[in-house]
Amino acid sequence: MAEEKGISRRAFIGAAGAMAAVGAFGLAGCSSAAEAGDAAAAAAGPDVAPPDSFDEEMDCDILIIGGGGSGLAAAVEAGESGKSVIVLEARDVMGGNENIVEGCFGVDSQMQKDEGIVIDTSTIVHDEFRQGQYRIPGPNWLDLIKNSGENIDWLVAHGVQFMTVDPDHGVQKLFHRFEGDAGGTGYVPFMTDAAKAAGAEILMETHGDSLIQDDSGKVCGGYATKADGTVLKINAKAVLIATGSYRENDQYMRDLGFDPEHLTALGVPGHDGQGHAMAVAVGAANYRPYSCLIGDTSIPGLPGFFDGGKINPRFAQGYPINLWLNEYGERFLNEDFASENMMISMVPTAWHKRCWVFSCEQFVQDYIVMRDAGDPTNTTGEAYLDSDNSTAAEFEGAINDGLIFKFDTLEEVAEQAGFDPELFKETIERYNAYCADGLDGDYLKDPSLLVPFEEGPYYIAPLQAAANVPLGSLRTNRDFSVLDTNQEPIPGLYAIGAEGAMLWANVYTVNISGSCNANNINSARTAVKHAIANCM
Repeated sequence: MAEEKGISRRAFIGAAGAMAAVGAFGLAGCSSAAEAGDAAAAAAGPDVAPPDSFDEEMDCDILIIGGGGSGLAAAVEAGESGKSVIVLEARDVMGGNENIVEGCFGVDSQMQKDEGIVIDTSTIVHDEFRQGQYRIPGPNWLDLIKNSGENIDWLVAHGVQFMTVDPDHGVQKLFHRFEGDAGGTGYVPFMTDAAKAAGAEILMETHGDSLIQDDSGKVCGGYATKADGTVLKINAKAVLIATGSYRENDQYMRDLGFDPEHLTALGVPGHDGQGHAMAVAVGAANYRPYSCLIGDTSIPGLPGFFDGGKINPRFAQGYPINLWLNEYGERFLNEDFASENMMISMVPTAWHKRCWVFSCEQFVQDYIVMRDAGDPTNTTGEAYLDSDNSTAAEFEGAINDGLIFKFDTLEEVAEQAGFDPELFKETIERYNAYCADGLDGDYLKDPSLLVPFEEGPYYIAPLQAAANVPLGSLRTNRDFSVLDTNQEPIPGLYAIGAEGAMLWANVYTVNISGSCNANNINSARTAVKHAIANCM
């Protein structure tokens, strides 16, 4: 997962355009639910209007929309249970963001037993409650923990390759690290082969568009569009939405508080929000306002951690001697706030039109010495943490490229950033006074980090959220059935993986490393078992 120095997601940065969608509710024996659907579709975002016709009709027991980590696990579970399975994958490669995930949480796996590792699970749940402000369901967490070890063993039995069990960002050894430190190496190829061996039919470059309901309201299939424009009608006894959430849907991200123009995109492309929209169109409750994000912060344009970068994003959230300022030049928090969980660092950026990290010459020189001496916080044994790049050269290059700005006076800083000059000057004077007193009278920053800003030169850089996956856009129960606005299950419809994740609120707790991926596997297997018992 991620480190204090920045989110450890391989550099698949960029945004793919939203895929064209042709929606539908029903033809030939399935009701359209048009009256409710029109209003829901208008609020949902992506197009979910019914097609005028379809070109091909297919049948299966279980339709899985999305071929990422959870979709693959569901395909294997369903296929090996003797059910016919169709998997829709919109891209030309399998795996989605699973390709860049480093490992998976687990308790009481055989790997742990072989090493004599014992996990204190009560500490895990307590920490999750506290950081999630008690807006998370305890029984769901207990389900995940109870099933996690057996799920790891199940993956191993299907060829998934793990290297080690280590703490990653936490204290306890519960992070099962994939071979090659990436799901693209250790997970995706093996689970794809297992899904095919189990009889799953995988349709590549086929975009799931909408759901079909029968007269009773049960979801009984969906519509999809192939790359050549062919429209498919797929009849199914149950549908699992495994679309990986909505990172590339600009309106949905704005609704969450993040301006896409000032947001660094992490992760692989292909997450346009269609899974969320199609579920809302058939009556699912919109849970997007309660989503949390996997990610942290970024100085845009600088090389990332896995590109050998030594500044981005450590210089902001990992070097709290600096100041964080809003668009007016005001300090707005204690800069050491992300010391416990680096993923909370992006949350405050949603409250401001622009954010900046502010530093001075002495701070920068101290940082250069620290970084070029290596990263003393490295406890994972990952050799790639340290780079041969010169931190001083990276700073110089960033200044030359207009990514970090260097000025001799506070007045020049204010002009460049568009600050209110008097407010900015007052902010620095106020902070320096707190440094002299040894007490942050505004936000109670650690006194050891209170160092005054003396003479220039001064450095300032734009600071923005770096977002990968929003977790939890559709409300689900313990079986991962999608719930309607009355918190009742919609028959035949499930949301697995990121789309239906209910385990986090406000912030993803990276301290419990790999729990998001553990939820991918657990939600997939749990939903399939429930669908087989109740929908077949």
